[in-house]
Amino acid sequence: MNSEILLPFLVVAAVAGYFQTVTGYGLGMILIGVTSGLDIVPVAATATIVGLLLLVNSAVALPGRFGHIHWPLVTSTALGVVPATLVGIVLLEYLDSRLSRLLHVALGLLIIYGAFSLLRTPVQQDTPSGCSGFVVSGVVSGLCGGLFGIPGPPLIYQFYRQPLPLTAIRNMLTVIFSLTATVRTLLVALQGAIDTQILVLTASAVPVIAVTTWLGRHCPPPLSTRAMRWLTCAVLLGIGSELIGTQLLTL
Repeated sequence: MNSEILLPFLVVAAVAGYFQTVTGYGLGMILIGVTSGLDIVPVAATATIVGLLLLVNSAVALPGRFGHIHWPLVTSTALGVVPATLVGIVLLEYLDSRLSRLLHVALGLLIIYGAFSLLRTPVQQDTPSGCSGFVVSGVVSGLCGGLFGIPGPPLIYQFYRQPLPLTAIRNMLTVIFSLTATVRTLLVALQGAIDTQILVLTASAVPVIAVTTWLGRHCPPPLSTRAMRWLTCAVLLGIGSELIGTQLLTL
């Protein structure tokens, strides 16, 4: 493994892991946005790495957390997530080979959307949304997950609007994200697209993220939660804008 790739990648992973810990948001977006923007690792490879890291996280987080899950809502969401993830992977392969510029612009737009989503506070409804709403959210989330390994923003807003305990919502999101990562990883593996470099980068990132997670929990920055949200929003906006601006300036 070339140190010119490994070291910058691990630095970005460390920053992303820290932000994820102190804000609960941003690991995948920072990792794929910065590494692809700086041409450290291609979009497709980083999306696969993000999916593998999500699987590792789910393997740690899921055991013992299946209680209080509203399975009909998870099932409805999965009906949208699974096929849309497959479509997203096929679309990624097409865009990466023929319309790379458009792929980077789409990634930038998704990261900017994620930045603004961070500042939105979902208002809980009096009654749960209908199943069709979860299917639609699952489709959008699956496309994002298939394309970039980032299924979060659409589903996070949808689930946090529901009149359900926060613990149940977090557990359901973990289940769905792990499902998305599993489907994505299996298909990419069947395509033979998980090479040695991806495995080495993933294996190297796991302990780095574990360390920065510990640091985030025990040494958080001296900022309020609101200030950290604004800081994370600014970082994501900068990453997304840079991705889009770079592509537009080279037209």
